[in-house]
Amino acid sequence: MVAVNNVSFSIEEGECVGIIGESGSGKTTLASLIAGFERPDSGKIIFQGKRLYCGQSRTARNQRRNMQVVFQHSASSFQPRSTVLDGVCDGIRYKESAGTAQMRDRAAKALYQVGIPESYFQKKCCELSGGECQRVAIARAISGGPQLILLDEVTSALDVSIQAQIMHLLHDLQHEMSMSYLFISHDIAVVAGLCDKILVLKNGCIIEAGTPRDILHNPKEEYTKQLMLSVLTL
Repeated sequence: MVAVNNVSFSIEEGECVGIIGESGSGKTTLASLIAGFERPDSGKIIFQGKRLYCGQSRTARNQRRNMQVVFQHSASSFQPRSTVLDGVCDGIRYKESAGTAQMRDRAAKALYQVGIPESYFQKKCCELSGGECQRVAIARAISGGPQLILLDEVTSALDVSIQAQIMHLLHDLQHEMSMSYLFISHDIAVVAGLCDKILVLKNGCIIEAGTPRDILHNPKEEYTKQLMLSVLTL
């Protein structure tokens, strides 16, 4: 079975591109390929003008220093006993070498940017609520000043009010830091609220692409129309 097939798209500087589709449509596989967690059987991925290689070799890691990933279940992406401040420092270590004091200052700044107070810095990540932990994960992602962040179902495990807070935070950070996002979700309404362009994925293929207005008000594919109906009937 082919998970992703003949997918081609681009993300411009400062642009947010959303990918929607049902579970099993290939969304997470696509993110894993871009992040280098999986190796494509064919084709290539270009980032900042250079072809990306997968794996954890020094070359592959260096190529992705300006790229970060925020996962759906952020708690599992931290060391079990890691403090909030140390968890964010890991994002800086991934990108560059820095002195301990400088690293902690930058981590603290990133935490302030996402609304985490200093009183939380020495808490364990495992002690945080889902929304708090997702904020810390976003702080880790932005701490190294990336050009691209892959956001994989980052709001799907949160309740509606916390979802809205995280979406507002992502919107503000993108404009403040001029980052690009690849935002992956099954929720077309959430994607439309943040993204400049939406790609609809089905069975590993992009079947429709357009602005949020195009997709919401004039979907061409029956599959996209069904996704819209699923939102309207919730």
